[in-house]
Amino acid sequence: MAVHRRDTRCLEGHLKQDVQLISRAFNETEIFPDGFEIKRPSPYAYVTPMTDGVTLLHMAVEFCDLEMAAWLLQYGADINAESAVDVHGYGGWTPLFRAMATLHVPRSFPDLASLLLDRGADVTVRASIRKPVADDNDERGIRENVTPIEYAQSFVEADLVNQEALKLVREAVSCVRSTRRRLVESVITMADLPSSPCR
Repeated sequence: MAVHRRDTRCLEGHLKQDVQLISRAFNETEIFPDGFEIKRPSPYAYVTPMTDGVTLLHMAVEFCDLEMAAWLLQYGADINAESAVDVHGYGGWTPLFRAMATLHVPRSFPDLASLLLDRGADVTVRASIRKPVADDNDERGIRENVTPIEYAQSFVEADLVNQEALKLVREAVSCVRSTRRRLVESVITMADLPSSPCR
């Protein structure tokens, strides 16, 4: 409830009582409990499913709450925490996947993706996602072994893709590739050097 209400004082109190809450996976019933006048959205409304277990940081990103996401990271939330994996093998997405598409208006805003990338979000992580879709074609919502970029590029509702986030993640992937290439080149160069005896 504290995440819904953006009540950091209440959340801080809960975290003092149980530090594991920052990394715990919450299921949909816990996220939208009965009796609190919080209407549970249709499963089609989620960017990525929330049914099997997500962290508080996943929730903050899904709700497009930049301040809460920053606060959770300050309190030790794992930037690369993976969602629970269901019995069919779907899951494992990180908060960055949630930043790639949004119901937020305007659709394109870099803030959440920028925060996640600045704090070290892994742009190469892969996940398998079964996003519920409104029609009977369940296959439309299935993405297997995809990166955040691949997820965004193949998202079921293309108009919900956060183009600014996609741009930032593409730039980060390019940087990772460039760094890896330079590292490999330096290792090859070092291997070509004549060995010198140790003294």
